[in-house]
Amino acid sequence: MSDAQDRTDEELAGAAKRGDATAFDVLLRRYLRPAMALAWQYTRRLEDAEDVVQDTFHRAVRALADYDLDPQQGML
Repeated sequence: MSDAQDRTDEELAGAAKRGDATAFDVLLRRYLRPAMALAWQYTRRLEDAEDVVQDTFHRAVRALADYDLDPQQGML
């Protein structure tokens, strides 16, 4: 698939693990709003929700190193 928007989350995570910043950007754009909505439900403060989401995506970037690219093994 040539268009990153059409790629699965697994494909994008694998590409991001290999250093493709565009792939991670697609994941970020795909999940930013749902993550903010969930964080807002818990915090009820915009600044706190933004902090939670920022921390979550930072953790996701760090966790890419441990992401298993073998689809037979499943997700982490």
